Amino acid sequence: MGDLDAGHRFSEPRPLYCVTALAAFLLGPGLLVNAFLKDYWGRPRPGSTDIFGGDLPFVPAGQWSDACADNCSFVSGEGSAIFWLVCLIPLLPPAWRRGGGIAIVAIAVFTAGLRVAFGGHYLSDVVLGGLSTLVVFAVTAFLAATLARSAVRG
Repeated sequence: MGDLDAGHRFSEPRPLYCVTALAAFLLGPGLLVNAFLKDYWGRPRPGSTDIFGGDLPFVPAGQWSDACADNCSFVSGEGSAIFWLVCLIPLLPPAWRRGGGIAIVAIAVFTAGLRVAFGGHYLSDVVLGGLSTLVVFAVTAFLAATLARSAVRG
């Protein structure tokens, strides 16, 4: 069994959490956001829309459209990726969790805000991008914990 005999089993909290966080990154910002939503939702970036001097129509958040062909605005890939760092807070040493958690959340909010300030995304794009990552992480963590409990039982 090699690595599993080294004292780190996936049913133990830390290795399970690491695998869960990595899976959530691949499924959330990787697959859901950048491989699906950005290329198929069709919401143009703010600078490309007619209300900000562009030639594409404004599309409200949550509305499917064919106005944008690829690398569209909804949802923010950067917002979803930076908010994934929030999923790593429990991996910090207990003495660093509070301060580190505050710093990580501040960095995530600031970075996502820069995407809005520079016209790369609407506020709804970064908020929903961040929330999508946190929801994917919560679902992934629930499934991983359920699988780990069932593996321990039998």
